This record gives sequence, structure tokens and C-alpha cells, in this order.
Amino acid sequence: MLDIFAEVISEAVKKALEQCANQLKTKLQKKDDAKQVESRKKSLERYIPDVSRAVYGVLSGLKDFEACKKRCITDMQESVLDRVSKKQLLVSHFTAGLSKYVERLNQEEGLEYQMQTKEAQVEDILIGCVTKTNNTFTEPMKNDTCTITFLQ
Repeated sequence: MLDIFAEVISEAVKKALEQCANQLKTKLQKKDDAKQVESRKKSLERYIPDVSRAVYGVLSGLKDFEACKKRCITDMQESVLDRVSKKQLLVSHFTAGLSKYVERLNQEEGLEYQMQTKEAQVEDILIGCVTKTNNTFTEPMKNDTCTITFLQ
């Protein structure tokens, strides 16, 4: 009879440990993913000033502005060229725009990742139930995740 209880307890502990290992794996994976996202964001932000200066340099360096207008340029592009030539659009504007874009991209990826992992986070398990009244139990061990009580 004790062998049956020992086997049940052994199986329950095994399942509980497997669940803890899966939760730890999920938590570590999320932490690693967050580090990768932050690293990519820092890499993009590092190049924003250089890209801004380069774009502004190309646009402000157009010597024959009227010849550029005659090519296939849309109204929006023409507006940008006009603003650059009149010094209404500066490097700081390009830097701010690129920074906002990187931040928005980072937020969208974060939301997408949360939606993908939301379903995998919740898992219900049932270890077992002992219905005999003459059994004695140990003091329950509690934490935020579960409560474990052993047969004595």
C-alpha cells in the first residue's frame, strides 16, 4: 500500500518539477528575447545621427534643385526638398523622425511577441486528490504558483 502512495507521490513530484522546468525555460527565453530586442534597438539608435546627417547632406547638396524637380518627384518629395533648401528641415528633424520610427517599430514587435506567447503562458495541471479521511498530511508548502502537501 505504501508503494502505491510512494509511486503516486513520485509521479506528482516529477510532474511538478517538469512544470517548474518548463516555466523556468519560458522565463529565461523571454528574458533572452528582451535582451535581443534591446540590443537591436540600441544598434539602430546608434546609427540614427549618421543616417540623419547623410540624408540631410544629400538633400541639401543638390546643386541643381530645379533640375531635380523636373525628374519623377512626387509632391511630397518636392515639399521635403523645398523645406531642406529653405533650412526649414534640419538634421535634428531627421533624427527625431528616425528615433520615433525605431521606437514605434520596437513597440509593434513587442506587442506581436506578447500576443504570440500569451497562449503558451497558462497551463493547468491536476496532480491528484486523496479522499480517504484517515490520512495525515504534512504542513503545506506555499508559494505564488502552487501549494504542495505530502502524505505522512
